[in-house]
Amino acid sequence: MFLSGNQKKFIKKNVNKKSLKEISRALNLPESEIIKYLEERWSKEKIAKYANNPSIEEQSKKNDNFPPDISIQKVKSFLSHNWLYFLYLGLLVFTIYANSFLNGFVSDDIALIVKNNESKNFSYVTDRLVYFVQPLVFFLIQNLWGGTNPFFFRLPNYLSHYINTILIFILISIFKNRRSAFITAALFAVHPILVETVVWITADIYCWMTTFYLISFLLYLFKDKNRYFYYLSLFFFVLTVTNVRAMALAFSFPLYEFCFGNLKKNWKLSIPYIIIFIACILQQIGPLFVRIKTLGMNRGGPSQAFINPLLLIPVSTATYLSLIFWPKDLSFYQSEFSLSLIKAISLYCIFFVYLGTLLISFRKNKYVFFWLSIFILSLLPYFTPLKIAWIVAERYIYLGTIGIIAVTVAFFDKIFSGKNLKILYYFIVGIIIILLSVRTITRNIDWQDEDHLWIATAKTAPSDPKTHNNMGDYYSKRNDLENSVKEFTMATKLDPAYAEAYHNLAVTYTKMGKIDDAISNYQKAIKLNPRLIETNQNLSAIYFNQKNYTKSYYYAEKSLELDPQNPQLKENIQIVKKYLNSQ
Repeated sequence: MFLSGNQKKFIKKNVNKKSLKEISRALNLPESEIIKYLEERWSKEKIAKYANNPSIEEQSKKNDNFPPDISIQKVKSFLSHNWLYFLYLGLLVFTIYANSFLNGFVSDDIALIVKNNESKNFSYVTDRLVYFVQPLVFFLIQNLWGGTNPFFFRLPNYLSHYINTILIFILISIFKNRRSAFITAALFAVHPILVETVVWITADIYCWMTTFYLISFLLYLFKDKNRYFYYLSLFFFVLTVTNVRAMALAFSFPLYEFCFGNLKKNWKLSIPYIIIFIACILQQIGPLFVRIKTLGMNRGGPSQAFINPLLLIPVSTATYLSLIFWPKDLSFYQSEFSLSLIKAISLYCIFFVYLGTLLISFRKNKYVFFWLSIFILSLLPYFTPLKIAWIVAERYIYLGTIGIIAVTVAFFDKIFSGKNLKILYYFIVGIIIILLSVRTITRNIDWQDEDHLWIATAKTAPSDPKTHNNMGDYYSKRNDLENSVKEFTMATKLDPAYAEAYHNLAVTYTKMGKIDDAISNYQKAIKLNPRLIETNQNLSAIYFNQKNYTKSYYYAEKSLELDPQNPQLKENIQIVKKYLNSQ
């Protein structure tokens, strides 16, 4: 049978859109005739692959049944068939983090918990309704167990991480199968790049953000089964964006409809999520301008508060991907971005591989495209050219790591799809989980206390001024004042506008009896940041000891202006005033 020109034209136009069965049905031709025509243009391998593809109608039918029907009986059945997996994942999470149970308070934990008496009062929660989750958790723990044991403050992080692991298992079970779900969840449970978020108490906001988002997304999948699931999804997404850094995830809902659902039919359901996104943007405008002004003032002008997005986005994305696949140089300060030519080329190559995979998967594999998009959506708020966030921070990638792990597992599933390769597959996955677990356990030790944390950070971020400032504190605690001075001085050289480092250097000089050097550095600190209460207070004390009561009163008055309710400052100024009047 000879094909007409119109039939050939129809095949050429639709061969990439429709299956063999659909074209056969549309032209009322045997499939063999269409294959004969294609043999003139395609290889045998390509024809075989095309002939075995499911029809578009069958794919649509599959998507109509996605996710599977939900009912109380089916939920019970799912739990009864998978409780052992939940147990394994729980053992995995709490075993690899067991050596962090006795870790102390570090960094911002001290200001937010140890020195924060307000967190014992409920007003601490009500005054922070924009993001109330962390204040609420701290308030409850302060009143249930007190504020002295770090374990109780860290326990919600462990629980949230475990809940997230279970939610990932459920989610991937819906998209793929139980084997892929368990491997994805297990790799997430033990991955060392997540240690900062799980072990650092202050980073709990990223754990809870992920928990609320995964619940919101899972509920959205079952929106067609019951309308209340949709309303609950919106509620949990509002909880998600109380951490405003999650706002770009609003686009994951229309993305889901595009990849797996019916965007043309359900686009209106995405509108409330986009409205929430816009509300987050508007809510951040005021604080954003304040932040820009502060950066301009403290860093030598507005130009210092910006970074080229053509540098920021590729370098940041590639660095995260590098740390996920090779989590060796984990650091509290990911700040080593003085790029050599070779390193710059490497990072840009990684970025373009990611970008190319994203573009190819857009047409070839919607599952891969979806999860690669989740990775970038989770990072989108940090890609602002304004220097209001770190270029790279491990806590930022907590949620996005799910996407990369899901794609990696899908890749391995395809490679080891043959029956004879299953044992090899499980062996490789087992080795990877063991290696990641060992790295996580050793990384937990870095967070044991501030001394361990700053020493570990000094090895991975030697050019960051904050690293040297913290090491100055480390030596100062051990009364190694010479090395303390060296570290604080290095911090001020790396960042000449680092007011806190000048203050700390002045404190060290005071301990050494070098009062003139102390005064000089206190003055530099105040010039850079006039709102340093302790700096003004210390200068007042120095001038008081020198019997220069006029200058002592001046700085005592400045201290009190900054903290007018402080009883100690009130007492100090009265003492200085008494001596000043007696002259």
